[in-house]
Amino acid sequence: MCSQNGFDFLKDIVINGLSGFIGGLLTAVVSVTLLLWQLKASQKTTNFSNLLKLKELFNLDRNWNTFRYFLEENVSEPENSTVYEYLGLYELAYEMWKENQISDYEFFNMYSYRINSFASKKRIVQMIKSEPLVWEKLVELILINNEWGYKHKRIDYKSYIYVKKLYK
Repeated sequence: MCSQNGFDFLKDIVINGLSGFIGGLLTAVVSVTLLLWQLKASQKTTNFSNLLKLKELFNLDRNWNTFRYFLEENVSEPENSTVYEYLGLYELAYEMWKENQISDYEFFNMYSYRINSFASKKRIVQMIKSEPLVWEKLVELILINNEWGYKHKRIDYKSYIYVKKLYK
């Protein structure tokens, strides 16, 4: 009788311990799932915040107007620092894209047409070729954008080959 009570006691410990273990395991799984979901939501919020800030920087009148002025070949050169800042924004956007802070869709649909508009401009090509180490990332971006544009029928074959030859 005593051994039967001892056996019941051990059985209760094992069953209660096992159910406690399973309950703890389920709690841990639920907690980890919620944590991962929260991290993903936080990452999306950060990505949107970064994207909005980047759009704000690109849309500053001073940057765009100076850059457009720079692209005109019949005018004197504006202050280079502003042009460098503007082109540097593309490098920043490119780094954000490489780090998955901006999706392919966001990056190429928002910036590809702008890159196409300046990639073959004589002044930009001259500036980049005069300081190739400074503009390494920009050249890489131009070539990737050129491939994407051709693949997605945003640029024709002639433009694609022209830009490819300019930067190779």
